[in-house]
Amino acid sequence: MHGQVLSENNSLIFILCNFEGYKAVGLGIDKLLNVMKKGLLAGICLLPLFGFAQSANSWIDFSQTYYKIPVAQDGVYRLTYTDLQNAGVPVGSIDPRFIQIFHRGTQQA
Repeated sequence: MHGQVLSENNSLIFILCNFEGYKAVGLGIDKLLNVMKKGLLAGICLLPLFGFAQSANSWIDFSQTYYKIPVAQDGVYRLTYTDLQNAGVPVGSIDPRFIQIFHRGTQQA
């Protein structure tokens, strides 16, 4: 499965990947709320860190499951554990230390 679309009008993309043995930057949900600013298309992903430039879609691993969450308007949004769980995100199996934010394929935090 390449991904689960939760809404067709998506601005906020959650990408959950499982890579064992790779080093990743940790970011908790509270910090996530601080980086979601006006006009930001964001993604959460457990991806290995790359030390080189990436082409347009090279950051996407189509063998992983992707979750998209809509943003109704510009602003800062709070996504709680329950919000993510109700959207079908397997929150019980996610280690928040390995959450990363991406905007158009570039890591933001």
